Amino acid sequence: MRILISLISFLLTLVGFNPQAGTTTLTFSSIDGVGINSTKARIADGDARFECLKSASGSCHYVVFTSACEQADERANSVGTCSTRVVETFTLAAGDVRELTGLPVGVKHCLDHDAMPVAPDCAKG
Repeated sequence: MRILISLISFLLTLVGFNPQAGTTTLTFSSIDGVGINSTKARIADGDARFECLKSASGSCHYVVFTSACEQADERANSVGTCSTRVVETFTLAAGDVRELTGLPVGVKHCLDHDAMPVAPDCAKG
């Protein structure tokens, strides 16, 4: 199977197909084996596509943000600090899709099915 996938990838490269590098995140949650929430997010090269596939509450709440931290300087006895910039917040109904373009490098996202998440603490864990 690996040989077949490698061969197909090589042939697609020869004809000029170059898949974008990026990150795809799928989230699923269930209770007693029954799926209640599922989402999909794809972020690549400053573009993103968010899909609220299924939600027990009927909605998926998203926050898209950047976060940067400065290292502490032990010689100056300074404490490292972090800054967060919210790029976009939005809510999708189950079954809806939203696309964003022109996102900054290193953008992150969080979602919740009950309330709007708060960045950057939503990304922990």
